Amino acid sequence: MQARLPLLCAVLLLCSQVWCQSPAVQWSRFYGNAAGSIAIKTIETPDGGYLMAGHAYFDGGMVSGHHGGIDIWLVKLDANGGLQWQRCLGGTADEHLAGEGLGGDLIATSDGGYILVGQSESVNGDVTATIEGNHGLFDAWVVKLAADGAIQWQRSLGGSSDERDYCIKQTSDGGYILAGHTMSNDQNVAGNHGGTDIWVVKLNASGTIIEWQRCLGSTASEWYPHLEFAHDGAYIIAAGTYGNNGDVSGNHEATEADVWVVKLTTTGDIQWQKCYGGTSTDIGTGIKATPDGGYVVAGYTFSDDGDLSEPADFYDMWVFKINGTGELQWEETFGSWNMEFANSIALTNTNKIVVSGITESHFDDGDVVGAKGERDMWTICLSSTGELLWQKTLGGSLFDQAMHVMQTTDGGFLISGESASNDFDAAGNPFPFAAWVVKLAPESTLPVDLVNFSGKHDAGINKLRWTTAFERNNASFILERSADGRSFQPVATIAGKGESNVPVDYAYTDNKDILQYDELFYRLKQVDVDGTATYSRIISIQRPYSLTQISGWQQRPGMFTLEVKAEKDLGMSILVHDASGKLLEQKRQRVAAGRTRMDISLGRYPAGAYFIEVISENSRKTFRAVN
Repeated sequence: MQARLPLLCAVLLLCSQVWCQSPAVQWSRFYGNAAGSIAIKTIETPDGGYLMAGHAYFDGGMVSGHHGGIDIWLVKLDANGGLQWQRCLGGTADEHLAGEGLGGDLIATSDGGYILVGQSESVNGDVTATIEGNHGLFDAWVVKLAADGAIQWQRSLGGSSDERDYCIKQTSDGGYILAGHTMSNDQNVAGNHGGTDIWVVKLNASGTIIEWQRCLGSTASEWYPHLEFAHDGAYIIAAGTYGNNGDVSGNHEATEADVWVVKLTTTGDIQWQKCYGGTSTDIGTGIKATPDGGYVVAGYTFSDDGDLSEPADFYDMWVFKINGTGELQWEETFGSWNMEFANSIALTNTNKIVVSGITESHFDDGDVVGAKGERDMWTICLSSTGELLWQKTLGGSLFDQAMHVMQTTDGGFLISGESASNDFDAAGNPFPFAAWVVKLAPESTLPVDLVNFSGKHDAGINKLRWTTAFERNNASFILERSADGRSFQPVATIAGKGESNVPVDYAYTDNKDILQYDELFYRLKQVDVDGTATYSRIISIQRPYSLTQISGWQQRPGMFTLEVKAEKDLGMSILVHDASGKLLEQKRQRVAAGRTRMDISLGRYPAGAYFIEVISENSRKTFRAVN
C-alpha cells in the first residue's frame, strides 16, 4: 500500500506532492433495461460525443433489436451522455465483452469507423460465415463498423475449443493485430503449448486473411492479455501466467500466477519475456508505453515477497514501471484492508498514470477515501514515479465497478462500468444493474504543496505535524478525527499562512480522551480563501503495544484455532472472507496479556476455502481455512 510504514511505528506519512484535488463529476448516466447491462468501454467520437460498448440481455427500456442470449450492445452518446442511437450485435447464442484486456475491445479506425473484438458462440444473426463462421464453442469475433454502427464486415476466429478475452489495435498497414487466449490447437490455431495460451493474430485490412498467428505460453495457463504498441513499432503484452516452461521462465511460484510481460517483433516472435510478482497471485490487466522508452503495468496482487516491496493488504492494486528491456524500475501497491483490483490503465497528456477498477473497502482505510458500499468504482492518479496524487471512489451502497478509464480531449476523464446501486453517487439509477458512464472534469490543483503529514503517540497524547512547501490563498486547515476511520469530527482549525514561498511547519497536540481509544484516525481539510476545500489522506495513530505472535491452525474442516501471545491487553479484529474476497463476518475481540486461544467456526458456511484475517494494533495476519 502506498506510503504505509510498519504499524509498530504507529505513523503514516504523506509523500511530498502538490495537493491535488480529485476531479469533480460533470455528468453521470445510466443505460440499459430491467435485465441489466454493463459498460465495458467507452471511446470518444469525432463529433465530440462517445461510443459505448457493453452487454444487452433482452429488448425493452433503452434496448431494441436484441437477437437472443447475450448481445454486444453499442450505444452512441452525445457530449453530455444523452443516447443518440443503439445497436445490438450477435446471434441467438451469446456474444459478449468482458473488459478492456479482460474480454473485448472497441477502437476507432482510420476510415472514421470502428472495430470491436469480443467472443461469440452463435452461428446465425449477425454471426455469419461470410468470411469465416464459428469454429466451435466461443470464438474470437471481429466486427468492423461504419461510423453509424452498421456492420461492414465480421469474422470468427478460433478452433474447436474456447477463444476468449481479446484486445485489438489497428496497424500502420491498415490491418489489425489482436490478442486473446485460446484452448484450441486446430483450425485457425497452431502451436498451443498446452492448457490456455495467449493467441496473437495479425489480419489484413479487410479481415479476409490471417497474415500470421502465434501461440505464446507454457503447458499451464496464460490468460487476460493486454496488447500495446511498443516503442519500436512492434508489440508488447501484459498477461497472467501459471507457467514456468515453454515460452515462460522466471515465475516466482509454480502453483500461483505471475504477471507476464512479453515483447514481440512485428511478426510475433518473442524478443524478451519476464515474470513479475511474488509467491501468491499476481495478475496484469493493462500496459502502456511511457515517454522515456519504458512501460507501466497495472494489475493486482496478493503477494508480500518477490518483486513486492510492501505486503499487499489482501488483494491490492499493483502498478509497476519497467524500462525498455523489462528491468523493474519501481513498483507500488494501493488499497485498503480489503480487496482492490485494477481493470484499466491510461496515461494523461502530462504523463500521469490513471488506474481504475474496484474497491471493496466498505469504509475509508489506507489509500481509499470516500467508500460507499459493498463494491465501489475506484480511480487513482499517480505521478510518473508512482506517487499517489489523488483518488476517487464512485458508487452507492451496493455493487458498482469500473471497467475502463480514459482521458478525454478536454483533459477530463471518462469512466465506464456498472452499478447496482441507487443512492450516493448512483442516485437515480432506474435499473437493477445498469451500464454506468461517469464524466469527470479536468483535474485541478489546490494551491498548497503538502510536504508531509504525520503523527505519533507520546505519553498519553497524540502529536500531529505537517509541512507545506508553498501556499497560495490558503485560509486554514481543519484537523478532523475519527475512532473508526469513517465518521470524522473536527478537532481544531489552524489558520493557514495565506501566501508563502517558504516551508511552513504546523503542529497540533490532541489530548482529548486519547487513552480510551486503541487507535485514532486523522485527516486534514485544507480550505482555500474562496471556500474550495479538499482532504488529505488519512493517517492513523495507535497506542503502542508489543505483540509477540499470532498463529493459527486447523485440526478439522470447519473449525480453525487462533493463538495470540501478547505482552499487554489489546484489541483485535477478526474477519472471515470467502474465496472471492467477500467479507462474511467481522468481530472485535479483546485479549488479555499472555496466551489466548480461540476457535473460529466455519460450519455455518458452504463447503470451500476461506480466509481468516486477524488485525491487531500492530500486526496483521491472514490464514487459509477449509470447511
